[in-house]
Amino acid sequence: MNRASRPRRGLSAVVTSMILLVAAVIMAFAVANYATNATKTRSTTEEVRLSKERIWMNYSGAVVAFKIQNIGGADLTVDGVIVRNVELNWEDIYYYRVPTGTTFTDELSIVGAATLSGTNFTVDGYTYQRASRTIPLISSGSMLFYVRNPGNLFIDDIGETVSFGVFTKNGHYITAAKVESATQQ
Repeated sequence: MNRASRPRRGLSAVVTSMILLVAAVIMAFAVANYATNATKTRSTTEEVRLSKERIWMNYSGAVVAFKIQNIGGADLTVDGVIVRNVELNWEDIYYYRVPTGTTFTDELSIVGAATLSGTNFTVDGYTYQRASRTIPLISSGSMLFYVRNPGNLFIDDIGETVSFGVFTKNGHYITAAKVESATQQ
């Protein structure tokens, strides 16, 4: 039998169309699934903003103050506070949870290290409580922090810029502030 007289074998037009149609549907499903997962992941990411950064120092000690805002789409936990890359003890950290629906736009008031004692303290009408462990923060929530006597700040640091921040399960958020004198005169 020569080549020209052999019967041709192959897929019928109907089967070929069905295969192409199934392949197109599978690819469309994969693309839609990828887009959905990418959108969901990005809408629930953690994003933190630190602001109102201040550091005050005098011979009685140092105080670090700042505001943290959760501007991401997911709730988070503040797992620690660091100053110059050293994690601080929870008993030296005080926080105030800004009520949902309100904003805090004022500057944080200067507070001496001796004021930060006990289980809570009040400044400018806000009662700060001492932290004892990881602190949850809802999405779009804000908190104010005062930190007493980080062990790695000294009177000679006045005028220097010092880094500090918080860390969460998913990241470290660092900022910096110039150390100011806490002396009132």
